[in-house]
Amino acid sequence: MIFPREVFVQQLRVGSILYFLNPDFVSDDPHFHVCMAEAHGSLYLTCCTSQYEKRRRFIETRRLPFTTLVRLVPGNANEFDRETFVDCNRIFRFTHDDLYAIYKSGGLRLRGEVSDAQHEEIRTGMLESPLIEEEVKMVLR
Repeated sequence: MIFPREVFVQQLRVGSILYFLNPDFVSDDPHFHVCMAEAHGSLYLTCCTSQYEKRRRFIETRRLPFTTLVRLVPGNANEFDRETFVDCNRIFRFTHDDLYAIYKSGGLRLRGEVSDAQHEEIRTGMLESPLIEEEVKMVLR
């Protein structure tokens, strides 16, 4: 069953975990994303990965703070089936219409929420990342 746009948008909130194939991400596989903020008619999402070593090397070789890689564990509030990591050095901006179009085509599912503490840890990592634009950091503050 596909919900009307208004019902779908009401379900999207800061801390929501969305699972979809991100058209702005170089991958043929869907990924989990965490909604970090909502502003100016857009949602700001991070992308999750299970490839810890790859992200650790990226952070290490660019001398980024290790606080920009946040570990999330499977739990009752999410649908992770393994240890998952958020790379806080990249953020994606989507409008409600963008996400609804992906949802309507069957390509997006809501998959729980991160805790307030996890959200804060991710937000802190993003604020400490030199790769996140200052305009986005203002939205996250």
